[in-house]
Amino acid sequence: LHAVNNFVMLRCRHAFRILNCVSIDLKRVRFQKPIILINQVANTSFCSSNLIQKMEESSPAEKTLDEMKTVNNDIITTTDVVVDNPGNNKRSIEDVQSSENEHKKLKQENTNDTKPATDQPEKVSADTPRLRRKKVAILMCYSGQGYYGMQINRGEPHFKTIEGELARALKESGVITEEESNDFKKLRFQRASRTDKGVSAARQVVSMKVGTPDDMEAKINAHLPPHIRIVAVTRATQGFDCKNWASSRTYSYLLPTLAFCPSDQVSTATFRMTDDILENVNKILTIYKGTKNFHNFTSGVAFSDKSAMRYMMEFQCGKPFLKEGMEFAVIEVQGQSFMLHQIRKMIGLMIAVVRGMATESVYDKVFLEEKMDIPKAPGLGLLLERIHYLYYNRRYGNDGIHESLEWNNKNEFIENFKEEFIYSTIINTELREQSMLEWLQTIIVHKFDTIRRHENPYLTAYKPIAQQNAQKQRDKAKAAAGLCEGPVEAAAGGDVSQTEATDTHKTITPTEADPQLTEATAPLQPPESQTLAAVTDVVT
Repeated sequence: LHAVNNFVMLRCRHAFRILNCVSIDLKRVRFQKPIILINQVANTSFCSSNLIQKMEESSPAEKTLDEMKTVNNDIITTTDVVVDNPGNNKRSIEDVQSSENEHKKLKQENTNDTKPATDQPEKVSADTPRLRRKKVAILMCYSGQGYYGMQINRGEPHFKTIEGELARALKESGVITEEESNDFKKLRFQRASRTDKGVSAARQVVSMKVGTPDDMEAKINAHLPPHIRIVAVTRATQGFDCKNWASSRTYSYLLPTLAFCPSDQVSTATFRMTDDILENVNKILTIYKGTKNFHNFTSGVAFSDKSAMRYMMEFQCGKPFLKEGMEFAVIEVQGQSFMLHQIRKMIGLMIAVVRGMATESVYDKVFLEEKMDIPKAPGLGLLLERIHYLYYNRRYGNDGIHESLEWNNKNEFIENFKEEFIYSTIINTELREQSMLEWLQTIIVHKFDTIRRHENPYLTAYKPIAQQNAQKQRDKAKAAAGLCEGPVEAAAGGDVSQTEATDTHKTITPTEADPQLTEATAPLQPPESQTLAAVTDVVT
């Protein structure tokens, strides 16, 4: 109707009469075809006064039924209606259309002749068909050391990410255009797991809709660094989404066994994990199995949030092995999905219990509503092992069209890649930076539900006494300074006025405020020459 309205206003005041003439049988003719005919009529002087006069003599319906003989699929044609043009030559609609086509063809030839030879596009050979876009699942592995996670950050291009390297390689190899590399939504791009900063992956999966040239893996790998590899490109269904179709995910954590050294012993590289310690580790890890509320193992998620409920399937520690004179072990966990820092916090709490800095009773409350402070293990040893597609493989793996997303034939290549780029990077970085040893020294600052204070000399000797003495000195200093409203009782006894209590020129030492504080119990002893304000600042 909008097109017809514009036609009426701009071209011919008798357009509705012509429309009624050619589109009376709407059941047989689609609506847009009469409009096409109207435009053709107007452009070829079909609307002559003689035709309009003939239409006025009879009703539009009768005229249409008499004149409309055939309705083709591409264009409406009439065989009996002819019109008088200015040259007094009678032409049918077919003649008008053929003349228009010849005019367009001649105009196109003249336009091509005027163009320079260099501007003419190259002819595409018939032997090189256009690549059809298909949904594919891409299996890749990478070492996350030196990268700010998997997901690309469009607002911060100077932060290196795995997806940033992948987008550059896809563009340079000709698989996607530059516009598509800047906007992954056009490719229907999705990642199976969003790994954090420094986290590596042995079998990461991404899905997108792209053209699939021959040797696609080799073309992309030619533009990738050696620590990022495309392992396989597999055809998937049109509705495949590598994140939503994933039934579960398996992560591994490589750590030195000195992390399991008891807190009353010195943790060194010469420590070796015994069978009893390994059994205790696996016993504690089984507590995480099942569906539980893991709101204490992440940040920003409340107990009542449904996303805090997660299902853990497997959690176990393998046998230790020696590398570069240090003993290491690998912990594997398989879960339906994971939250931010969840795996690192689960391992961090387990290490604290194994070392004796917290009892197993902490697990009685860690899954309840009460918020608890849980240590987070270093992210250096975390590795994405595998994405499982159990339901997808059952439905489409054996349909004869699609392949199963297991890639068992690539296991040898992936294991060699892990040894060369992932495990070697983790072990060398641990030997050089000793991140696990430094993290073990920070566990004592975390608060657990139950803490064995008698096993930690710092907690039994220094920390409680220091906190108690500091609180006493703060209270006595405030009382002596008269920071409370109204008259206060001085530390030595008796009443003092507000003016005397707030005299900042009076000096006082902690022993004067409390004679019971001795040099052994008061860790902070400022000189007598300092003012009361300075003493209060030091004590605070």
